[in-house]
Amino acid sequence: MKTIRKITVLLAAAVCLVASMTYAQPLEPKENIPKDIAAPVRTYMEMLYADTAAQRGVGVAALGGLGAQSAPAIPYLVGMLGDVPEVRSKVVEALGHMGEGAIESVVAVVKTGNDERRAAAADALGQMGKPAWKPLMSLLNDEHEPVRTSAAAALGKAGSPAVEMLIAGLADDSMNVRWGSATALGEIKDPRAVGPLIEGLKDKKWVDRWCTARALGNIGDRRAVDALIEALGDAQWRDRWSAALALGQLGDPRAVKPLIDALGVQDGGVAWQAGKALPKFGKPAMQPLLDRLKDRDKMNVAMRSAAARVLGDMGDAEAAPSLIAALTDPEEPVRTEIAGALAKMGAPAVAPLLGALKNENKDVRWGSIKALGDIKDPRAAAPLIALLTDPTWEIRWISASSLGKLNDRQAVPPLIKALKDEKEKEEVRAVVVQSLQTLTGQKLEENTPEAWSAWWEKEGVKK
Repeated sequence: MKTIRKITVLLAAAVCLVASMTYAQPLEPKENIPKDIAAPVRTYMEMLYADTAAQRGVGVAALGGLGAQSAPAIPYLVGMLGDVPEVRSKVVEALGHMGEGAIESVVAVVKTGNDERRAAAADALGQMGKPAWKPLMSLLNDEHEPVRTSAAAALGKAGSPAVEMLIAGLADDSMNVRWGSATALGEIKDPRAVGPLIEGLKDKKWVDRWCTARALGNIGDRRAVDALIEALGDAQWRDRWSAALALGQLGDPRAVKPLIDALGVQDGGVAWQAGKALPKFGKPAMQPLLDRLKDRDKMNVAMRSAAARVLGDMGDAEAAPSLIAALTDPEEPVRTEIAGALAKMGAPAVAPLLGALKNENKDVRWGSIKALGDIKDPRAAAPLIALLTDPTWEIRWISASSLGKLNDRQAVPPLIKALKDEKEKEEVRAVVVQSLQTLTGQKLEENTPEAWSAWWEKEGVKK
């Protein structure tokens, strides 16, 4: 008796398991495939019954590619909305390609299927264009959360008719529905959504604030600037990150100072995102950034370095003289960022950089030489060659290094001459050899001045 009861329990469990499994093939029997359809359509429909997901996926994708020609396959594809995820996504896409002719069948799944299939059907409706919008909007009131979530995400393509429903979705009990609604409103970019989204920035849950800020940035309405600036002071770094991103998208000058302040925030990529946003403001941001770079008493190393990096990303050579002057900064990380910023400015920065080679401050000269090497402008060759005999070994080192980047072979004889100085520091001699190898494409067995002179006289002058 116990054995019979145990078998009964196991059978019941198996039935429940089978009932809950996703469908791996169409619900329609294979023998029901019409005989009088186009041969390619029939071939691809037969692939829907393959044992492997990969083969079924190929058949689904092929039917989707045929568009309206695959109309006979619609009930078969609809039956696969419960397939494994990698196939289900292809089914959704294929049904979307079939357009209006598939709407009725997909809506039927929405009304009668399980949650998983109904959510997939909502995704499919989202790809069917205007005729599907009405049934899709009705799903925002569905009792099942996955269906509402899929409907909200899909309605971003519906435009203005969906705005009021999506605004209502911002108050949904489900976080996923609220997120989907905010994202869709950001895609639609309707100004009616701005006020409700600004209210959403006050939500207690960081996820809601994060996606709301993203949506406001996408809409681009400057009414959101003050609220987003306030969000830059949020306790949750994700909210500050998304607020910085959105403010960069809006481009309102009121955001310049708060974003520059955020450059000093060292957590969660907030400073990085602020740095990505600021170049979009152009000249209104330039002088405030230069002021931060100059203020060595109040601004820490991270802030000054970030200001230099942003100025480089802006690429405006008007800032070059001020950046060169800032190469006197006592901190090497800041000077390195300044040199990198000058290099990003390219050819327009060459003239002020060449002028800086006569500066009395060694750090100014060093940073200018490095930037000239990175710019690779041929105008720098002769001045850098002259600096191979500078009394300061660090200047000789960076000059030799930068000459190797210029791809100008006129530097080869002076570099060989520099190698002949037996009193030269090993660090300088090593970088001289490295530059010689770069300029000539040669690696000699012996890196002696004699070996390089002999090679140059025999082979180098011919090229």
